[in-house]
Amino acid sequence: MRFGLPRSSSPASIRRPKRHLPYRSTSTYGLFSDSDSDSDSSSGDTWLDSDSDPDTNLDVKSQASKKLSGSTLPSAEQTLVADTVAAIRVRAQYNDPFEDWEREARKEAFYAARRQQAVTRAHQESARIAARGQNAQLQAAVLARELDAVAAQLRAVGIRQSQEAQARDAHWAAQDRARWTSINAVIEAEEAKVRAALEKERKEREEVERKRMEEEERRRKEEDERKKEDEERRRADAERKRREEEKEEAGRKKREKEEAEQKKQKELEKMQAEELQRQEGARKALSMTSPQEDWVEARRMLKARLYLGSYLTALVKAGTESKKLWNERRRKITHRVGQLTNDPQSIAQVSQHILEAVHNPPLPEPIRTALLSTLAKAIILQAETEVIAEPRSATPLGQVAANLLGAIEGFADVFWTKLVQRTGGWIVPASIPAQDVDGNTFDKAAFLKARGHRADEGIAEYTARVAGIMRVYFAVLGARVDAPLARMFQRPRFWAYFARMVSQPRLLASPVAPELLAVALDVAGANAKRTWGAQWIKMLALLYDGVEMKRIGGDAPEAQGTRVRLQLQIERTLGA
Repeated sequence: MRFGLPRSSSPASIRRPKRHLPYRSTSTYGLFSDSDSDSDSSSGDTWLDSDSDPDTNLDVKSQASKKLSGSTLPSAEQTLVADTVAAIRVRAQYNDPFEDWEREARKEAFYAARRQQAVTRAHQESARIAARGQNAQLQAAVLARELDAVAAQLRAVGIRQSQEAQARDAHWAAQDRARWTSINAVIEAEEAKVRAALEKERKEREEVERKRMEEEERRRKEEDERKKEDEERRRADAERKRREEEKEEAGRKKREKEEAEQKKQKELEKMQAEELQRQEGARKALSMTSPQEDWVEARRMLKARLYLGSYLTALVKAGTESKKLWNERRRKITHRVGQLTNDPQSIAQVSQHILEAVHNPPLPEPIRTALLSTLAKAIILQAETEVIAEPRSATPLGQVAANLLGAIEGFADVFWTKLVQRTGGWIVPASIPAQDVDGNTFDKAAFLKARGHRADEGIAEYTARVAGIMRVYFAVLGARVDAPLARMFQRPRFWAYFARMVSQPRLLASPVAPELLAVALDVAGANAKRTWGAQWIKMLALLYDGVEMKRIGGDAPEAQGTRVRLQLQIERTLGA
């Protein structure tokens, strides 16, 4: 509780006006004059609040007493007032706990408010910082996008400027080229004019010089021609005499050489005839034939088969049922031959299927003969195509052919004639004579056909094709069979083949001979060595000498490679 008393005079020159706090009420212990509404303004006194100092209050009391003593109040009232003032001053020094608590509470509230304000300000500051950071990030992202956009625009501008610069450079370069082209054209035109004038002058000078030289050359040629005619006349007379002498000498030598060759050939033929005559009895006893006899027999059989085959084929194709039956069996045979592989099971299956196609059910004789011709053609065609590409396929094909030769009656003659037709005399082997078996002389086309040579076939293709067929034939000679085959397909024919080739120089001189001998040794050379032993080694030694001396294969360029293959095959066979 506070008491208001008049404030003593302040030593300060300017007094502070009384504060009226909203929470502080006026003390009920104060005494007021009758004119308290304007006491402050009239006397300049103020009431003492609770914050006044005690010493100051005593001074104020004395001053109030002095003022009261000079007033118009009675002395008793003045005394009462003085006492009251003194009592109030004493009471003013009382310390109220509520006010202390209120003051402390006010301070704590103030401190709490300041702390809350500090926390709030801190949160607000954090929020402002976070907001500023987000705003900064957003602004940075916006700035980055704007920067990328500006960079893209700058790049686009740079590219456009570069393209414009290139286009401008190209335009200026084109203008420069056009300008220089025009300049060069003008220069060339002027130079052409100058050159034309110089050329005209040069031609005029050359024409004058040419005429002079022609005149001199004409006179010189006339002189030289006279001298040359005289010299040529003398030289021609001498050359004519020399040619006549050389011609006479060459004719004489040629006649002597032909006579010597004819004499040698006659002696050789005579010796061979005598040898054949001496061996005729032994051959007949052993049922052996000469190469020419085999050729004649095979040629006659071929001509008969060709006539019979063409007739039977036409007869079979004339009938609808026979043609249908023949085509059905033919397709089975060619299909099975194309499926052959090099294993015993496949060989047995293909052989059995072909036998069933020929025998089951039995066929009429014309269809059967035509079908056997088809079978022989299928085997030979397989030899000409697949065996050339893969020589190892000759072994199973030869085994199938051997199985069919032993199981199909009449197939041996058909197959032999087809072999003679496709290989000529190489299957026998025998030299083809100048006349056919019917006495007619071969022309060039007939001779090539008799040799098995096709019209559009070179020597390399002919050698490869014949070698493929002969590889299958040699595989038939070495095949395993249950019963003996026909005479031309028995194993001794392998020895006879080499013996006949060695005894016929005309055959050995052909470039085909070394290739066929190499093929024969590749197929059955090792087996022949085991069969005939030392005699086979002598045969190979004789062939090796012929290769070394180039008596085998002749001088043709194609024979060089075949001779090397034959030599390597002989060495491999002897080593085995």
